[in-house]
Amino acid sequence: KSNKVEETTKITQPKIKYDKSVINNYYMINFSPNSTDLDSIAKVKLAKVAKEITDKKSNVVIVIGHADSTGEDLYNFIISKRLADTVKSYLSNNYGINQNIFKTFGKGSREPLGPNSDKKWKNLNRRVNIILKDK
Repeated sequence: KSNKVEETTKITQPKIKYDKSVINNYYMINFSPNSTDLDSIAKVKLAKVAKEITDKKSNVVIVIGHADSTGEDLYNFIISKRLADTVKSYLSNNYGINQNIFKTFGKGSREPLGPNSDKKWKNLNRRVNIILKDK
């Protein structure tokens, strides 16, 4: 009976691509609505990301911006790219990381972690994911 409940739960829950099992390679930075400002939590996370980039001597850092579903598709793509560029600039300007190792992308609102109808998920959907590639 418990297996059936687990299977049902897995089907009904939104698919989360960046789970705890890959936390050492994937980082998630969240943003307020219509803002590219980094809050104190984001800055703490980015300090850890910067240390890992430096310690591992990563030669490629992929930064992917995502938006929630509020607004037009074009706006969401633009803001998601700006979120990625904000993270890139912050890491480069504050930690001296070479900008040439970054690849930034904006995905708009096409890859939500969960439904935008739920405020919690909508907040999580406004994010940047960081993937480190090691030498």
